[in-house]
Amino acid sequence: MKQKYRKEESGLNNPVVSIIMSVYNEQAHVGEAVESILNQTFNDFEFIILNDGSLDLTQKILEKYKQKDPRIKVYNQKNIGLTKSLNKAIGFANGRYIARFDADEISVEMRLEKQVAFLDAHPEIGMVGSSCRNIKDTDGKEEDWVFPSENDKIRSGLIRNNMFNHGSVMIRKEVLDSVGLYNESFYFVQDYELWGRVAKNFKVFNLPEILLIRKVTRNSISQQRKNMKQIAILHIKAQLSVIRNLNPSIFAYLYLIKGFLHFAYWALFSSLK
Repeated sequence: MKQKYRKEESGLNNPVVSIIMSVYNEQAHVGEAVESILNQTFNDFEFIILNDGSLDLTQKILEKYKQKDPRIKVYNQKNIGLTKSLNKAIGFANGRYIARFDADEISVEMRLEKQVAFLDAHPEIGMVGSSCRNIKDTDGKEEDWVFPSENDKIRSGLIRNNMFNHGSVMIRKEVLDSVGLYNESFYFVQDYELWGRVAKNFKVFNLPEILLIRKVTRNSISQQRKNMKQIAILHIKAQLSVIRNLNPSIFAYLYLIKGFLHFAYWALFSSLK
């Protein structure tokens, strides 16, 4: 069943892009993240931020930015989790393109400009992501994630693993109207499950440029290890959904075994640290 939310009024009339972000206890990073959006070379956007019950100074920081720029819309709520928050944010969105973004990320200043130009020039493409750079806050070590660009390579890759960085994605609103929103039974890897439905019905693409910088923090690593069992189960469940959508052959299901072994190894390795 497609998840739908009642259309809400955000206060801006038909911007080209609606950027959606859910935030929980991100006082250390959210300011820099918001600044990276305000510094974009493309200005026709609304920035929809859901403060998901933060207990630190996140709300105070966001309210300060809201007063600074009318494009920023802040909604404070009790904690409902990332998936439900993103669906709620989409319900507020007025843009024809929806851009994802997280509080521990930085959007390169030409990110929106490049993705909007690409979607405008390629009406056959329903969603576009980009390569990204991961930076560890513990030692400053950098790692670039470069994903396949072309639709066919992305589709074949998706049955093995996620081929998009969640925070780099820009998707047409009409695509979400067609395939539905995030599946709220997925507390984690909600993006992976959604991409399978999108790629089944629309062409997708990744720009090769690095348009997003992700901060890999101690807290994010700790949370991932803490929730590894649940993440593993939901990842395999999402992978199964993707396979059914894109390539329901008996050979494709072998990747489920590989995925299970990968998470089993990761869990064992993490427990020894």
